[in-house]
Amino acid sequence: MTYGHLASALDVPLGSRPPLADAASGVIADREARGLTLPVGGPEARQAGSAFLNPPVTDDQAAAVRGAGGPIHADMHGVVRASSGWLLTQCGYQPGIRLADGVFCSSHRVLTVTVREGAASRDVARVLHTMTSCVHKDFGVQLHTEIVRLGV
Repeated sequence: MTYGHLASALDVPLGSRPPLADAASGVIADREARGLTLPVGGPEARQAGSAFLNPPVTDDQAAAVRGAGGPIHADMHGVVRASSGWLLTQCGYQPGIRLADGVFCSSHRVLTVTVREGAASRDVARVLHTMTSCVHKDFGVQLHTEIVRLGV
């Protein structure tokens, strides 16, 4: 077990080897609880998952985010990262908010952008650019999309 969040959810120490079935059940339960699974139907089924990666930050940026109450963590390679969801929330984005015609933040989290009837790929691209620009303007941190965009 190398992922601290999952180790905590399963109540096992880092470095342990829980039974595979327990680990798999824990991953699924954790992802469902955090709104990270793809709905089978309904208005949020049309989405590509998390829109942004947690961005790497400098020591000064990390200190500023921590000072504002935001979470900072080091990834498995030791790269210090901020929470893109927290940064977006500080910019005023909230779960369920309408971002453009037919484009919304998921009702569970701001990182998941959902599309409904009337949305076009250019609308999604514009929304992602606007969200990225807000975080850069307010925090000096550059978000990078996790969604792979083709031809947009």
